[in-house]
Amino acid sequence: MFVIYLNKNNFSLVSSSKYSLRMRLLTLVIMLLALFQGVKATHIVGGEMYYDCLGGDDYRITLKVYRDCSTTTGALFDDPLPLTIYDAANNLVTVVNIPLTPYFTIPPPPFDPCLTPPPVCIEVATYSTVVNLPAIPGGYTIVYQRCCRNPGILNMTNPNSTGMTSFIKIPDPAVVSCNSSARFNNLPPTYICAYDLFTFDHSATDPDGDSLVYDFYTPFEGGSLSSLAPNPSTSPPFVPVTWVAGYSQNNQINGAPNLGINTITGEINVAPSVLGIHIYGIKVSEYRGGVLIGESMREFQVIVTNCNIVVANVDPQTAVQLCAGLTLNFTNTSIGALTYSWDFGDTTTTTDVSSLTSPSYTYPDTGTYYVTLIGTASAGCADTSVVPFEVHLPLNVSFPETPPQCINTNSFDLFASGNFTSNALITWTLPMASTPLVYSNPALDIIYPDSGKYIATVGVSEFGCTDIYSDTLFVYPLPVIGMTYPLELACEPYSIQFTDTTLSWSPVSYSWNFGDGATSTLANPSHTYLDTGYFDLTFTINVDTICIATQTIFIPDAIHVYPSPDANFHITPTIQSVFTPTVEVTDLTSDDVIQQIIYYMDGDSTLLDFDTHYYHDTGWYNVYQWVVNVAGCTDTAVHPIYIIPETTIYIPNAFTPNGDGINDVFIPVVRDTRKYLLMIFDRWGEIIWQTDNPLQGWDGTLKNKRTKVDTYVYKVKYMDQKHVEHILVGHVTLVR
Repeated sequence: MFVIYLNKNNFSLVSSSKYSLRMRLLTLVIMLLALFQGVKATHIVGGEMYYDCLGGDDYRITLKVYRDCSTTTGALFDDPLPLTIYDAANNLVTVVNIPLTPYFTIPPPPFDPCLTPPPVCIEVATYSTVVNLPAIPGGYTIVYQRCCRNPGILNMTNPNSTGMTSFIKIPDPAVVSCNSSARFNNLPPTYICAYDLFTFDHSATDPDGDSLVYDFYTPFEGGSLSSLAPNPSTSPPFVPVTWVAGYSQNNQINGAPNLGINTITGEINVAPSVLGIHIYGIKVSEYRGGVLIGESMREFQVIVTNCNIVVANVDPQTAVQLCAGLTLNFTNTSIGALTYSWDFGDTTTTTDVSSLTSPSYTYPDTGTYYVTLIGTASAGCADTSVVPFEVHLPLNVSFPETPPQCINTNSFDLFASGNFTSNALITWTLPMASTPLVYSNPALDIIYPDSGKYIATVGVSEFGCTDIYSDTLFVYPLPVIGMTYPLELACEPYSIQFTDTTLSWSPVSYSWNFGDGATSTLANPSHTYLDTGYFDLTFTINVDTICIATQTIFIPDAIHVYPSPDANFHITPTIQSVFTPTVEVTDLTSDDVIQQIIYYMDGDSTLLDFDTHYYHDTGWYNVYQWVVNVAGCTDTAVHPIYIIPETTIYIPNAFTPNGDGINDVFIPVVRDTRKYLLMIFDRWGEIIWQTDNPLQGWDGTLKNKRTKVDTYVYKVKYMDQKHVEHILVGHVTLVR
C-alpha cells in the first residue's frame, strides 16, 4: 500500500504493504454448462470504491475491481492502476498510480449433488492507497475508468466498446469532516438461476454509524477501445450507459418479479426470465441528521442461466377442478427433473401410478386423495411433493323450463336440481319479482307485476365449488288490437294497404271485412275497391294461447271511393316533317273534368281545349294530358308523335367581326346532320381555323389575333340523315 501526502505545492510517497479481501459465498442452484460456453470472454465485470478518514486530512482509498478470468485474453488488472483526483470545480489535483497487489479468484459454491458447476471465473483485485487531502470547499472526486465490458451483456448497448467508471466523492468539510464512507459487506453473486426467485444481501456498513438508504443507479461509461485505462480519467459529470429497450434504471433485470431492492436493508430479489449477461448498479446513500453526506456505488455483472434445480411441484387444485368430476388433470410445474413418478392416492388399487409429465387419472368415487409426485434429475438428486385433491361430481345445477304465463294470472314455482346435497347453499336471484329474493329451495309463487322477459338465476355452493344456472321467465301482456290504413283521397279503382299494429306475444289469427263483400285472413292485407261509394271496415283478432282473447274494431263508412275522370284528347298529324313541324290538339275529356293540361314534352304546355303547337326540333314526342275532376281524382292520356328530321344547311357569304353584336361570327346554319366539319383557308390554301361543332362559328381571328379584311375559302363536310356525305366549298368575305 502507498501513502500519499498532499499540500498546495507538492506531495510525498511512503510505501507499506497491506491488502484486505472480504468475501462471502453465495450458495446458488445448478446452472447449465452450455450457457457459459457462450460467455467466456475476459472483460471488466464490475467495481466499487470506498474511503476511510484516518485523521490529519489522510484518507485511505480502497477500490475493488472485478474481471472475467475464464480465458487468457482480455482486460487484465492494471499495474499500476491510475487513480485520478479532482476538486469540486473539476480541476485535476493529481493522478496516483497504485501497484497491483495479489488478487484472488472468487471460489465456487460448495459441492451439491444437484449442481453441475459451470466454468465461471471471476477475479477480484483490491487496490488501496492513503492520500492526504487538505480540506477545500466542495471536497474531492476520486475516479477510476477502465474499458471494456463483456460483449455478451444484453441489457446495455455497445458493451464491447464501453468501459466502466468507479468513483466516490469526499464531501465538503463544511457539510461533514473526517467522514468514512459506507462499504458493501458481501461479495456479489456471479450467476443466478432463471425463473427461480433469487435474493441477495447487498447491505453495507458505515464506520460512523450513519443512516443508509439503498437504491439502484445506472452505471457509467469510462474508457474506450482507443484509451483502455485513461490517465487521467475524465472529470465529472460522467455519462451513464444506454439501456437496451425494455430495460431501465428501475428495471435492470427482467423477471417475474423484476429486479427489486429493499431500500432499508439493501436486499435485492428477482426471478429472472431472460437468459444472458446483465449489468446492474447498487447505490447506498449515507445520511447524517437527515442530510445526505455521501454515496457509495457498486457496479457488477451477473449471468442469468438455466439451472438444474430439482423442485417437484404439482399445481394445487383450482376451484374449477373441485367439481370437475371423477377424472382430474394434473399440472406438473416441477423444475429441473428429468423423470417423474406419480402416485394418485387411490387405495383401492396398485395401478394408480404414472411416469408421464402431466397425467390424468379417473377415480372410482368421490372423496379426498393425496397425490404424490417424485421428480428426479440424477442419482441422489430428487424432490417429492404431496398435494391433496378433492373429487366431486359437477354440481350441474338447473331448474325445469317454465312455460310463459299471462300477466293477469302469472305465478311461477321454481325448483333447482343437480349433484348437491341438502347442505348446499342455494341462492335464487329473481329481479323485478314482487316476491323478494328467496334463499331456499324451492322458490314458490313468484309473481311479476308487469309483463316482460325476466332472467331467473339459481346459484349453488357446496364442497368449495359453485355453479349457476339461468333461464328466462316470460310474462305475456294482454293483447291490444290495433291497425292502420292511409287517410288519403280514394279514386276508383282504389288500392289500399292495411297494416296490423296489434300488440300480442302469443300467435294471432286475423279476420278483415272490407265492406264490399271481400275479406282476408292476412295480418297486413291489401285490397282494391273497384266501385265508388262508402264502405264499412271490420277488423277482428283471435288469441288462442297464454293470454286468450277476441277483439274487434268496426269503422262505419271507413273508406269513401270517388269516381275517376277519363283523360282523352286528339292530336293531328301524328307524323310531320321538320319543315312543317306544327300539330293541333283537341281536348275530348268528360264534363266532370275541371282542369286539363297538355304537355308537349319539349318544355311547352297548354290549358286550352284546342291549341296549335310548333316543334323546333325533330324526333319522337309522347304528348301527355293530365286531368282532374271535382273530387280531386286525376287521370292521364298519352299520344306519340314524330317530327321527321330533314338535313338542311345555309352558308352566308360575308360577316363583319367588328364587335357590334351584329353578324360578328361566320357560322353556317345546319339542321339534322350526323357528322359535321367546317374549315377556313387563306388565299394560299392554308387551313387557318376549323371546328366539328355545328354551333361554333369563326370570329375572324387567327391564334387570338385579328385577321385582315379579305376573302377566305370555306369547306363544309357533313353527313345527312341517310348517311350520305356532302362537301360544300365557297368564299366568305371578312369586312370590318
